Amino acid sequence: MGEELDYTTLKWVKDEIQESLNQTSQALETYVENPGDATQLRFCATYLHQVYGTLQMVEIYGGALLAEEMEKVANALLNGQVGRQEDAFEVLMRAILQLPAYLEGLEHGQRDMPMALLPLLNDLRAARGENLLSENAFFAPDLSVTPPAPPSDKEYPAIQAYARKLRPIFQMAMLGWYRDKDTAGSLKKLAAVLRELQNASQSEAARRLWWVAGGVIEALIDGGLQSGTSLKLLLGHIDREIKRLIDEGETALSEAPAQELLKNCLYYVGSARSTGPRVSHLKQAFDLDRLMPYGGDLEEAMDNLKGSSNDLLQSVSEVLKEDLLSVKDRLDLFVRDSQREVAELAPLGESLQRIADTLAMLGLGDLRRVIQTQSGQMEAFVTGAETADDDRLMEMASALLYVESSLQNLAAAPARHDEAETADLGAGEAASPVLMPAGEQAQIVNLVIDESRQLLSDIKEGFNTFAESSAFETIEEVPAKLSQIRGALAVLGMERASALMQAAIHYVKDEVLATRQVPPASALDALADVITSIEYFLEAVEEGRAQPDTILTVAELSIEELGYPLAPTAAEAEAAAGGRLSDFDAQFAMDESESLTPEFAPSAALAET
Repeated sequence: MGEELDYTTLKWVKDEIQESLNQTSQALETYVENPGDATQLRFCATYLHQVYGTLQMVEIYGGALLAEEMEKVANALLNGQVGRQEDAFEVLMRAILQLPAYLEGLEHGQRDMPMALLPLLNDLRAARGENLLSENAFFAPDLSVTPPAPPSDKEYPAIQAYARKLRPIFQMAMLGWYRDKDTAGSLKKLAAVLRELQNASQSEAARRLWWVAGGVIEALIDGGLQSGTSLKLLLGHIDREIKRLIDEGETALSEAPAQELLKNCLYYVGSARSTGPRVSHLKQAFDLDRLMPYGGDLEEAMDNLKGSSNDLLQSVSEVLKEDLLSVKDRLDLFVRDSQREVAELAPLGESLQRIADTLAMLGLGDLRRVIQTQSGQMEAFVTGAETADDDRLMEMASALLYVESSLQNLAAAPARHDEAETADLGAGEAASPVLMPAGEQAQIVNLVIDESRQLLSDIKEGFNTFAESSAFETIEEVPAKLSQIRGALAVLGMERASALMQAAIHYVKDEVLATRQVPPASALDALADVITSIEYFLEAVEEGRAQPDTILTVAELSIEELGYPLAPTAAEAEAAAGGRLSDFDAQFAMDESESLTPEFAPSAALAET
């Protein structure tokens, strides 16, 4: 299909497509500024339909599929069928920017490959609550393939009891892999657990699942797959199936098999550049080489597309740095001024909003939220709702430094491993003249994060001891340590995480230490989820991963379970007014909650593996 593309025809229609996309972008920006003008959304849908028709006519099917999904999102927004409109605006703008990069790749000889656009296509579908394309349209293996028979020369314990013993080992190894602590050893333990489950299971459905999941782990061990957010979530799903085996028995895995999990595991095995025995066997048994639509060209195509996105960020990053520097300079003058007329801060709020909009168009949602928080803070200063004291101004300056440092980290490492967020990657060359060198900023941020993570480790150790002994003296210092972490998070501009820490402090002080009552196991699990989620969040920030705030969903659910829900932000309140979370968002939060729950007492079987 790609080889038959008439590139001369593409060049002929490219200008028309670009003009339609420019009109789409302008109409969308106008609607975001004035949501009451629904005509602008109709314009968006009309222009995108024109792009779709043009691409369909010249048989550029990957681009046409992207334009079709974009048009569906615009129509869903027009019909009020999108719960989280801000997320839909972000992904639609990202698609508007990325479609020309895809077409440019075709002009330079890249094949027309819809799979190269799969992360973006899935984001567009998730924005309107649809199933992901990776789960249906692109990949349909035969899920009835018979797995290898269990060994006949060895007896295994009853599967439920054995799974109960093996699951803590699986979770500890999964955590080690998440944190890059003894990665090779952690992956080997994961493989060993799945191999034992496969050999001990009696039903074909169960053995098939553990067999295929083991192929994913083998590919990771061999370097045939790159670690990423999607794979970590996949392992969280596998952990849930182990839990289901423990709770409901092996029959449940046969009567209601995890078909989508099995399909996704097979997809990763099929895309793995690995020749290990299990991966090779799986590829042959499921005929994966034939089913994978584009073979080895997919990685090259995504690299090409990623490169165009990097160029885009590089061209815009210097403007962002200059805008940030201007805001910081005017903020510094305000701090030094003895008169301090808050009306002088009004233009800074507008500048921050423009920076936030630019970050949104680049898909840098985490940095955008930081800037939006500061814009709201600035507005509160100007209206007199809050006092512009030195502490608040210093927190704002720290948040701006964090955003600038993050942009600098993107310049230093443009090829992050999270394949689902290619538009979040980029490069920038020059360091802007700031209050301190960008490298020193990054070192300070990382130092604060390291100290906070050490405190979290001490807190978890204290609660481990408390869970075993019920000795309250082992957690007496927890509120003070949590307060240190909360202060660090506030200084770094991480208000959401800071608020979660404050809620955890209130719970420990008021519900545990003040009453001297040992909480039930479910409450300790929920508190452990809060601590672990924030630990993962700090790790994600330190490593520069895309969208680290999504990790905090687990902490929010757990802190609400403890009876200390956070007050919703203005954006969340608006989203709630439009409807509840989409099924996709709810499923994501549930999956994360399952996979992040730590075990206070690791099984002794860990030493046996």
